[in-house]
Amino acid sequence: MSNAFYHLPHQLMASGFERFMKCYICLVSFGRNGAYPDEKFLKSLGHDLENLLDDICSHYYGGMTRPLLQREHEFISTDPVLRDCVRILSLFGMEGRYHNLEIVTGSTRAPIDPRSEWKALESSVEDPV
Repeated sequence: MSNAFYHLPHQLMASGFERFMKCYICLVSFGRNGAYPDEKFLKSLGHDLENLLDDICSHYYGGMTRPLLQREHEFISTDPVLRDCVRILSLFGMEGRYHNLEIVTGSTRAPIDPRSEWKALESSVEDPV
């Protein structure tokens, strides 16, 4: 928890989760329709990781007759730590990646600070009260 290196890991995780979820949607679409979605559809999904995860859980998650997949679906839909991770990475991907530049340039927009959000999450996991 004494680590101050957050920007690159946040960038890589936010980008990686977004790509992973969009690939998952593409594969499910191919399995259902025999074709991948077009570029316009993929762009319409946006960059909000919370929305992507909710969309996957409600429209693209299959195999719900299997107990293991039911438990997995329940976990990714409701686990508060996972949801908070996704929320923070989503905020970072949509707004926080320019936090340092907004401070330097004196932006009037209220920036989010993903580093402090992530530290609070780390603390809550490391030392739950």
